[in-house]
Amino acid sequence: MPARHAIPRPASESWTSTEALPGSKIIVAANLIGRSAAQRYRRLVGLPRLEWRILALVGERPPCSLNELARRAGLDKSQISRGVSSLVVRKLIRREPSRRSHREIEISLSREGIRLYRKLISAAVARNEELLAGFSPGERAMLDRLFDRLIERARQLLRQDHHRSPGRIGR
Repeated sequence: MPARHAIPRPASESWTSTEALPGSKIIVAANLIGRSAAQRYRRLVGLPRLEWRILALVGERPPCSLNELARRAGLDKSQISRGVSSLVVRKLIRREPSRRSHREIEISLSREGIRLYRKLISAAVARNEELLAGFSPGERAMLDRLFDRLIERARQLLRQDHHRSPGRIGR
């Protein structure tokens, strides 16, 4: 097997590897945390990742629209719609005409959805404590503030990239 050699980069690039980039580290952390949560919550409530995430988001602020749910989850409306449809079939979510607009649908939890939501949230709070066990209260507060800023900046960049023409991203 031939020896591996890194592809040379311009001297102006200060990073050492893609794994050292903050965005890459965040993606790795999100993937690891998400995979662990998906395994745990599938065993607990019998739902795949997208569906337990929707259940949690709807339970936090019911009723909500598909657009609101997609924005809060950071996912496409079509992804959310498929997950909601599956949860409706499972009788965990109800879809009803919106009181605000006849063109929108409001999504809320059914009685069984509320029961699973409570079970899920209890487990999520415990899991979060396990995840942050090595952090001081000050570090937890700082992490929370930094993630809020990072999420807002990521939303701004997504909007900017959406408005740029193809082939011009990053220029």
